[in-house]
Amino acid sequence: MLGVLRLLEPRFETKDSIIYLSIQEVEELYFIMNGSVDIGFECSRKAKFVLRLQQRNVIGAYNCTFNKKTMFIYKASSDMNSYAIRKRQWVD
Repeated sequence: MLGVLRLLEPRFETKDSIIYLSIQEVEELYFIMNGSVDIGFECSRKAKFVLRLQQRNVIGAYNCTFNKKTMFIYKASSDMNSYAIRKRQWVD
């Protein structure tokens, strides 16, 4: 457990910044400490966000664990403080 905690790197995303686009390779897991993330999809070249994750959530865990590309768009809906672990370190 301490080994995983040592691998955490701080991340800060500003409001409205795109974290992941659809069909994109996910390279990091994000552990959201403060702020929120909107999750949505693209239809007719317009992004529609339908879910909001608040603090104490994780994004990218499924994608990094099973080496899958993301199906959704992830956007910071407010300033977001988080910690991240790189995919290579998570798999090891």
